[in-house]
Amino acid sequence: MAWRWALSTASLPIPRDRSHGTGAVKLLCATDRNRFGFFQPLKKNLNLGVHPRPTRVGPKCYSLSAMRFDYVIRDADGRARAVVEVKKRPKASASWARELRDNLLHYVRSRAGDAFFAVVTPDDLYIWPSSSMHGTDPIAIPMKSLLDPYFARAGTSSDAISAEGFELLVGSWLGDLVRGAPAPGFPRDLLESIRQGEVANEEDARQ
Repeated sequence: MAWRWALSTASLPIPRDRSHGTGAVKLLCATDRNRFGFFQPLKKNLNLGVHPRPTRVGPKCYSLSAMRFDYVIRDADGRARAVVEVKKRPKASASWARELRDNLLHYVRSRAGDAFFAVVTPDDLYIWPSSSMHGTDPIAIPMKSLLDPYFARAGTSSDAISAEGFELLVGSWLGDLVRGAPAPGFPRDLLESIRQGEVANEEDARQ
C-alpha cells in the first residue's frame, strides 16, 4: 500500500511558488493535504487592490450649486424670462405652492433674477411676477384642459404618469407655449416675453 501512495503522490505536479506574485515562496507540505489525503487546490488571491472608502455617518448635505429649477424659459436674447418648477402633486393648493416658492427663492433667488416664477401641477399653474414679494399669493390658472391633450397623446393620465414623465410632458407643453399655443388667463407680459423663446432644463441652460 505504501508504494501505491508514493506513486500517486510522485505523479502529482508540485507547484513550488504559492505566492501568487507576492514573491513569498511556500512549498507544499503534509499539512496541505485534506482529509482524503489529496493536496488542497491553490487558493486564488482575490485582493484586486480595491479598497472601500470609509463610510461617513451623518446627515446628507446638498450643495446650493446642485439645486436647480426644472425649466428655464429664455427669450430670443438668452435672458431668463421664467423659471418653472414641475410637481406631480394632485389638488395642490395655492398656499402650498407659495410656501414652495418662498423656500426655493430663499436659497436661489439670484438665479431667478427678474423672471416670472411658475409652479406647474396636474390641476393648476401658479405664477408670480418677478416683483412679487415673499408670501405673495400667486395667479392661479386651471391646467386640466391645457394638459389633457398631452396626456391623451402619451396614452396615460395624471394619476398613472410618473413624476419624471409628468416633468417631460410639461416640458413638451412649454415648448408649444413659446411657439404660440393658446394660453387663456396667462399674463400678457409673460406671453410676450417668452414668444419664440427657448425652453431648457436649467442644468443644460447653464452649460
